[in-house]
Amino acid sequence: MGLARIWHSALLVRIREPAAGARVLAGVAELTAATTKSGGLRAASLTCAAELAFTQGDIDTAVDLAEEGVREAQQLGLTCLLPEAHAVMALSALRQGNMSVSSDFANQLRDDALLGQTVHRPSQCAWAAAQLLEVQGGATSAAHLVVGIITDDQLILELLAAQPAA
Repeated sequence: MGLARIWHSALLVRIREPAAGARVLAGVAELTAATTKSGGLRAASLTCAAELAFTQGDIDTAVDLAEEGVREAQQLGLTCLLPEAHAVMALSALRQGNMSVSSDFANQLRDDALLGQTVHRPSQCAWAAAQLLEVQGGATSAAHLVVGIITDDQLILELLAAQPAA
């Protein structure tokens, strides 16, 4: 029940309904607070909250939540949550103009993709990596990745639904 709520909240955030996403996520926080063994619920909730904070422009909070979500996910072995948190952290570093950190996250997103950990939102990770590559080396360094995104029907539809600016 809790994971479905987190997924619902994440979908609301991605379709630009952050207020509704925050309300759904608040219900999840009550669930995790009421139990001593929340398992991956807390890690997934933190990752979703990080994405919500980023969407609302609160970059510092987004990074803090994503880092905490990564720690929780790693402790539990939930590698499937890492790419989303890494994408938030990468885009936050990019938005803050921290190129050395964004370079590290570009490499991490690439590794997430190579390890097949991006099953939930592969286009988001690829898009974040493409933006980072463009900043680091110009449009030509990101071209191969962008071509891969736009020629894959599933990736491009997912990306355009979640990132209209793409």
